[in-house]
Amino acid sequence: MELLLAVAILGMVVAPLLGMFSTSAVNNAQASKYTIAFNLAREKMESIKNINYDSVETLEQEPVDGYPQFSHSVDVAVHEAADNDQVELKNVTVTVYWEERNYSLSSYMTRR
Repeated sequence: MELLLAVAILGMVVAPLLGMFSTSAVNNAQASKYTIAFNLAREKMESIKNINYDSVETLEQEPVDGYPQFSHSVDVAVHEAADNDQVELKNVTVTVYWEERNYSLSSYMTRR
C-alpha cells in the first residue's frame, strides 16, 4: 500500500517536470533560430554598409546561402534632401524569414 502511494505521489511530481522539459526544449530551439536570424540580418546589413550609397537597392526575398530554412529581403526607402538640407538618407531594412516568423533590422545610410 505504501509503495502504491509513493508511486502515485512520484507520478504527480514527475509528470509536470516532463512537461517543463518539453516546453524548455521547444523554447531553446526557437531562441536558437532567433539568434541565427539576428546574426544573418546583422551580417547582411554590414555587407550593405560596405557598398557604394548609389548601389544600395531593394532586393526581393531570396534564400540565405548555407541556411536553407532562412531567407532574407532588403527594403530601401529613399528620403530626398529638402531644399535647405543637403543630406540624402536611405532607410535600409533587412528582414530575415524562417518558418512563420521574421526578424527585421533597420539602419539609415547617407552619402560619404
